[in-house]
Amino acid sequence: MKSILAFLLTIQVKNFQNPILKQLLAKLTRLQIDWAEVQIKLDYIVITNPELKTTYDNFKLLLEKQDITLPKIGLNGKVLTRSADPGEPDKETREITNIAVTILKDKNPPEKSKELLGDLYDELETKFE
Repeated sequence: MKSILAFLLTIQVKNFQNPILKQLLAKLTRLQIDWAEVQIKLDYIVITNPELKTTYDNFKLLLEKQDITLPKIGLNGKVLTRSADPGEPDKETREITNIAVTILKDKNPPEKSKELLGDLYDELETKFE
C-alpha cells in the first residue's frame, strides 16, 4: 500500500495528469482487486514517465522506513471506507484504496492528492532535505 501512497504523492509533486491514471483507477475499483496487477500498472506508469521515477522512488523509500498510520496523516473522516467482509483487506488497506480512488476520480488528481495527503507530504518533505 505504501507504493500507492508514494505514487499519489508523486503525482501531487509533479502535477502529473495523464489519461493512464484512469487505467489505474479501473484496477482499483474492481470488486476483487488484483494487487499484483495494480503494482504492474504503477510500475508501468513510472517507467514510461521518467519524470516521475526519482520522486516516486524517494517517497517509496521514505514511506518504507516509517510506520505511517492514517490518523497520523489526518485522513480520518475525509474518505468513507467500504464495509469489511471476512477475508477482505484490513481497514488501512481499504482506506488507502478509497483515498486512491477518490484522488484518481477527481478532475484534477494532483490537487485532490494535495488536499487529502497534504499532511503526509509536509511530514515527508522535511526528510528529503
